[in-house]
Amino acid sequence: MHTNPSLPSSTLIQHLLEKAGCKYRLIILLMVDGGMRTIDIVRLKREDIDLPRRTLLAGADAPNRQTTISLSDRLFDALLDYLVKLASKGAGTYLFPAGSSSSQPHMNQQTIYQRIRQLSNERTTPSQLRQYARQQNDLTSQALHLKKSPIWPFWTHQRNISIVPMQYGMTHFHIGRQTEMQKIQELTYKKVNLLLLGPMGIGKTHLLDNYKGEHIIRLDDFRYPKKVLVGLLLALFNQDKQAILDHLHQVKDEAHLEKIATKESTKRLCELAIQATPRKGYTIIVDDMTNITKIGADILARLKNHFHVIAAARHVKIDHADCLSNFEKLTLQPLNRLETIEFIDQLSEPLEARIEDYALFQNRIWEHTQGNPLFIIELIERLDKEPVLSNDVLGEVHYAVARQEIDFSVPLIIGFSSLLVLRYLGNELGSNAGAFRLLGGIALVIAFFSRRIFKALRRRYV
Repeated sequence: MHTNPSLPSSTLIQHLLEKAGCKYRLIILLMVDGGMRTIDIVRLKREDIDLPRRTLLAGADAPNRQTTISLSDRLFDALLDYLVKLASKGAGTYLFPAGSSSSQPHMNQQTIYQRIRQLSNERTTPSQLRQYARQQNDLTSQALHLKKSPIWPFWTHQRNISIVPMQYGMTHFHIGRQTEMQKIQELTYKKVNLLLLGPMGIGKTHLLDNYKGEHIIRLDDFRYPKKVLVGLLLALFNQDKQAILDHLHQVKDEAHLEKIATKESTKRLCELAIQATPRKGYTIIVDDMTNITKIGADILARLKNHFHVIAAARHVKIDHADCLSNFEKLTLQPLNRLETIEFIDQLSEPLEARIEDYALFQNRIWEHTQGNPLFIIELIERLDKEPVLSNDVLGEVHYAVARQEIDFSVPLIIGFSSLLVLRYLGNELGSNAGAFRLLGGIALVIAFFSRRIFKALRRRYV
């Protein structure tokens, strides 16, 4: 197939995407990846978007030309980024509302045409971008046909692993977690509170460090909840202690602001934070609420319905679960073996010349870390200190991996019940069942103290 010289090149399209802002990046991708006309783009409504199915309905107002469009990865990401910003502006029904001076409810086609011409330095038009989409679909079909060809050996395997660039953290990329990151984006758009769960080193902080959104307030943890509340107020009032004091009707002394938290009720401080902000206008990110206290849980319970909250924890005590009633839980799992190998490859490039057996090197790291990203990083840093990574060295270097807690309550209940059954059988068998009676008697004694045993072994964390 010959390329039409009148169509924009992939280089030009990439230039447009890099140059465009959030809104026009989405508009360009709706044309390039979705093949949409400008008339259908400007008439898109929020109700036309189906995020769970990753589709949108084009031409919804014209039944004779309605089309369901599947969203590519980059189009889906651009849509979520735009929806987050749109939600913060309190926009109406249309996806691309008109400006305040316009009599139309949505932006007009001419505005899009002029902007595309401006961004491309007069080199392309919306119509040509749509035609490029058709050409790409044809090329994709040809590529799929080639993939079905028996040219490639049946054992050929192509890694399909998400590697996402990150701005902050111990690594400037993130392996895997594509589903989890899309879930976080979707919940952010919907302003649904989220609890990220997972053991130490699983990647919770890495995701939160690179979380992007508007009006974010970052809090460390809830071990000292009243200090957290004061920190929240300082962030909301732009570090203006005097303004907070004025609102609280306290003695106008900035030096005593931290002491006010111990004098004022948490209810009053929470009310001030709520009064100072629009509902769901701010996102509070809590880095670690593993050690949240009873007072901290009360504070979170007051704030969770007004603010959008994203929190991370290794676990949360069942006693404090009430403060999470409207949170969606997302548990991060370790990297699978294929993702772990890719992660090792990315990190170990400077070490390769010193590794005697690279396959053994990969396997040893996998066995020791079981896919925990932090453990992988730390173990590779430890191995990097060795001048030569021989097989003997790999066998000598060990890494302790945390074990998960096991709840023995259920096995104990089954065991006690079995012993009680033996006691009953002993009574039925008479004088020939001394052993049954003995075991049953032991079960009765244990059952007498079962309340304390179960209390000690019960599941204590969410």
